[in-house]
Amino acid sequence: MHAKISATLFVLYGALLLLGIGLVLSSNSFIEFNLKHKAATVLSVLVCALYFSAAHSIVRNSAWSSKLCTPLAIFTLLSFPVGTVVGGYYLWFRFSGAYRNS
Repeated sequence: MHAKISATLFVLYGALLLLGIGLVLSSNSFIEFNLKHKAATVLSVLVCALYFSAAHSIVRNSAWSSKLCTPLAIFTLLSFPVGTVVGGYYLWFRFSGAYRNS
């Protein structure tokens, strides 16, 4: 159960990032969309893809799941308040007995 909740939180956080990217791109401040903005957009979309692949690895119970999700959760802790909940829940799940029992 905790694995599905953690995976859902990763998907929701990735979707929230994609929504934020869409809002920034649709704003008027990006009329001059130069190479620097394109690189930032591509990097942001790749980070969102990391969150989606992390959620997929949790659901599939992959052997490399903790290698991807633990650093991603630690990085996510810095994004207060939503990222703190997402990262904190995964880290609690990972380092508690619930991870070993799933």
